[in-house]
Amino acid sequence: IHVGAGVSAVGVGTFSGLDISGDIDVDGHTNLDNVSIAGVTTMSGNLRIESSYPRLYLTDTNHNSDFSIINNDGNFLIYDDTNTLDRFSILANGTVRSHGNFDALAGIDVTGNTTVSADLDVDGHTNLDNVSIAGVTTSTGNIYADNYFGNSSLTLNNNGNPSINITSTSTTGSSRIHFGDPDSGVVGKIYYAHN
Repeated sequence: IHVGAGVSAVGVGTFSGLDISGDIDVDGHTNLDNVSIAGVTTMSGNLRIESSYPRLYLTDTNHNSDFSIINNDGNFLIYDDTNTLDRFSILANGTVRSHGNFDALAGIDVTGNTTVSADLDVDGHTNLDNVSIAGVTTSTGNIYADNYFGNSSLTLNNNGNPSINITSTSTTGSSRIHFGDPDSGVVGKIYYAHN
C-alpha cells in the first residue's frame, strides 16, 4: 500500500515486514524485542535498564580494553570484558574498591581512620602530628625532634629495659649523640669511635 499523505490506524496493526525511509513519531509506549541502531540515539528523558543482572556494554571497535557497567545484586561494577577482571566496584554497603593500582593525581583527603594492612611507601615528606608505633622502627637517615618554640623531646617508656642502640655499619666508623642550640650549634656530644 502506497500512501502519499500518511496513514492513520486505530487498533492493532500486524506486519510481516515494515520499511520506513523517513521519520517515525510514536507518542505512546513502544515495545521492541530487538533494536539495532546504526546511527546516533538522542534521548530527552531517562534511560532505564531493568533486569536481574542489568549490564551496559561499552565496546571499543578498534582498541582494547572493552568495559561494561554492571549492577550485580546491588553491587556497582566496572568490569574489564577484555581481561575478564573487575576494575572498580561500589558494594551495596557503601564500600568502594579499586581492584588495581590507584593514582590520586590531586591528592587524598581522609577525615576518618585509615587501616593499612600492607607496606606504606612514602617517597616525599610526611607530616604526622601524632605517631604510635607498636613494633620496630628502622631509620636509614636522620631522626629529628624539631620544635623551635616548644620543648621537643624523644621519650622512651618501657616497663622493661628501654634503650637506644646506635650502631655503625663500618668497623672504622663512629657513633655519636650531639647536643646544641640554634645560637651555638653543636656544643656537646657523646662519642664512640672504634679503635
